[in-house]
Amino acid sequence: MKQPTDRSFTIVPEPASTERNELIKGSTLDRRLQELTKLADLLALWREKCVDGALPSWKDFDVFELRPWIGHLNVVDVTASPFDFRYRIFGSDLSAMIGEELTGRHYEDLKGQLAADIADSYRAIITDPQPALITHSQPAWYGRDVTFDRLLLPMQATDPDGSRIVMVGAYVTHHDKDNQDAAAPRETS
Repeated sequence: MKQPTDRSFTIVPEPASTERNELIKGSTLDRRLQELTKLADLLALWREKCVDGALPSWKDFDVFELRPWIGHLNVVDVTASPFDFRYRIFGSDLSAMIGEELTGRHYEDLKGQLAADIADSYRAIITDPQPALITHSQPAWYGRDVTFDRLLLPMQATDPDGSRIVMVGAYVTHHDKDNQDAAAPRETS
């Protein structure tokens, strides 16, 4: 199967205003490496669905293939003009972590600077539809200091204006000292 030649894996650094330097070790290190491996595996599956250099369609994915990521997977409808996005699916593990279900909710339902950062990443995917890994550090998001990685995987445009579905794998590592182990991803059997 031919891989898309212009669809390389891009790592987008977090904004300078939220940068953190952190030494990660112990069980947090093990968890973090496992999370990044899961995202790499999700990217590999997405690349398998790219045929003759074309982006995959959401229809190309079977829910059973997505089982290893399902609790950490968001499927987002991103509209180019006017810009908006709606969570078609919001991962159950992510919902449990923030204490809120966002499936069916729109951009304006999100809170604070994180909403703006997420919107910027979806705008970038509309402009340049290629995979991207984005790391966010967010102090006091939903009452917790967190860092999380989001792998954005664009699908074929659904409209001529560039509107598209974007599949997002997201894994969270908590930074607040009292609740650090609560971030451990739940295994799906």
